[in-house]
Amino acid sequence: MKRIIEARFTLADQTLILDSDNFDMKFSLEIDKTSYSNVLKLDIYNIHFDNSQDNLLTVTGAFLSNKPSIALYAGYTEEVSDTQMGTVVSPKTLLFTGQLVQVLPSYDELDISYSLIAMQERDIWSNMVLNCTFPKGYTARQIITELLASVGTYTSPSGLTIKLEAGTLLLTEIPYEQEFSKSNTTLQEILGDIAKDQFCYYYIDRGKLNFFPYLAYLGYGSGKTPEELATVIEFKDILKISATEDDGFKITTRFKPFEVNALIKISYVDLTDYILCISKITYTCEVDEGDFQVELEVEELHNYGEKQLREIEERKKKSEKSLEEQKADNESQATNSSASVEVVKR
Repeated sequence: MKRIIEARFTLADQTLILDSDNFDMKFSLEIDKTSYSNVLKLDIYNIHFDNSQDNLLTVTGAFLSNKPSIALYAGYTEEVSDTQMGTVVSPKTLLFTGQLVQVLPSYDELDISYSLIAMQERDIWSNMVLNCTFPKGYTARQIITELLASVGTYTSPSGLTIKLEAGTLLLTEIPYEQEFSKSNTTLQEILGDIAKDQFCYYYIDRGKLNFFPYLAYLGYGSGKTPEELATVIEFKDILKISATEDDGFKITTRFKPFEVNALIKISYVDLTDYILCISKITYTCEVDEGDFQVELEVEELHNYGEKQLREIEERKKKSEKSLEEQKADNESQATNSSASVEVVKR
């Protein structure tokens, strides 16, 4: 197997691609299920200087200094021997999209290296200030849908258009008993308030807004059992495993694209019957070691969310009853509130 790292930088309609076929590259990337940004650290080595008019040093430096967007891909290419030996190869996969925020060049005689820091797109939207009003009876899903329709497209100073879209939204259909109204409030605060009402956390990853109940997982509500949904990690792929203080585990394994909230099952000593849920992923690739590693922080999947689901169901019944009573009292009134969203530009 031959490893691949590819960083694709985009500025307006121009694209610069730097990959591990032509440069030494290493990176570290953490992805977790919080509303805080995931940060990519990427180092690119051995960009040789030459005296030609369009030398790579000049082109690359000028392009990166304009802080383009970045997409990071990683994986392996399959070679003939891998096919013959039946090796499982992880194809090139998109791990991260975001905005370049820091470029630190360094020189060593005729070589140059870049240390790059990139943040996720969520930072573009987190401080956006809104005024919004939604009538009582609206559900969280309706509110989020209309918010995304209003603020989902952002054009950066460099002319790049980015759209925030709905990802996995595991939301209840509990209607709000009162009008949902926010004045001069950041989008991050609004989404945080909705998440609290829903017993959820939210996060933005690769341009997608996701809402999950505190103990939910990918495939939740699909009709499949956790056993059917879990990806098996074989003993031969585990490099290190240790217990954490909160009854979970840290597992270091060989490279494979994982997702937060996905389920795994480990073929390892006395853990074979455990279904675990991924809460944090750390991808690393060091130049000297020459291979990828992935550290997974996982939680046990027993009695997953049953108590919270009962609480949510009770809230839904109570809210629906309250709204029905209000509707009966207000049937004679002809005026109804309407939803509105206003983006406050600062």
